[in-house]
Amino acid sequence: MQNAVGSLNHSDSKFKVVLTSSDQIYKDITPEIKSKLPTYSGDLLLIEHSAGSMTSESYMKRANRKNEALPGALNFQLQ
Repeated sequence: MQNAVGSLNHSDSKFKVVLTSSDQIYKDITPEIKSKLPTYSGDLLLIEHSAGSMTSESYMKRANRKNEALPGALNFQLQ
């Protein structure tokens, strides 16, 4: 990131920063650019990106499972 920010001030920089609306990128796509974009057909399976990642929901589910098991563990220790 530091290299990218540092290169912004050079005339030969490959970075261009534009203050614009979030949908401007879609407005700027020409038919020529669109024809060069990759396409995908079929199901988008998460085989490389985000595979096995944990979400906030999975953290909550894990905590709930631990809490559900806790009374059984305490009961076992009290006997």
